[in-house]
Amino acid sequence: MSAIINDPILAKVWHDIEVELERATYLHPNYPTDHLRRTLIMLEEAGEEAKETLEVTRTGGINLQTNQPRSLRLLQDELVQTAAMCIRQLSAMEQENRDGNQR
Repeated sequence: MSAIINDPILAKVWHDIEVELERATYLHPNYPTDHLRRTLIMLEEAGEEAKETLEVTRTGGINLQTNQPRSLRLLQDELVQTAAMCIRQLSAMEQENRDGNQR
């Protein structure tokens, strides 16, 4: 963890993931208890990231509506959301391990 704290770029990325994790937990407090649904949630986020990557690649990084450089913010947002769902799934699994409720 200290490497993240000492690197300002990693610190910002980690902060963004933490904020997204808190937001997702607030909006969706009833997280699934089975691995399949948890994985599907994470894959849905990863699919959105893949779709945005394809769009950036297809357009050469240009917003075709404005003919201006396309912001990579949407891609970054999708990556943060995917990372948050990976962490949420890992956290749930760790809690199950501690509780002795492995599924």
